[in-house]
Amino acid sequence: MTLPPPQLEESWKEALSEEWKKPYLQKLAAFVAKERTKFPVYPPKNEVFSAFEHTPYDKVKVVIIVVLAKAIQAGVKHRQLRGQMTA
Repeated sequence: MTLPPPQLEESWKEALSEEWKKPYLQKLAAFVAKERTKFPVYPPKNEVFSAFEHTPYDKVKVVIIVVLAKAIQAGVKHRQLRGQMTA
């Protein structure tokens, strides 16, 4: 994965500019890329930062990151989850 992702809204690229350079994020991106070659990984690569594409950084009040481990373990597909979260 290219960091920052090219489709990411510009204000997020700037706000997170120092974070993209940190070793932990580089290692995480490399690990996930390797896992994608062996297993299905959700969300799809082009949707990983999709939430950040819709709202500029200066308009965000709160960011809530949810890990849906049980749903993923149960085999629920990303698109099914996405529909439930936005409903």
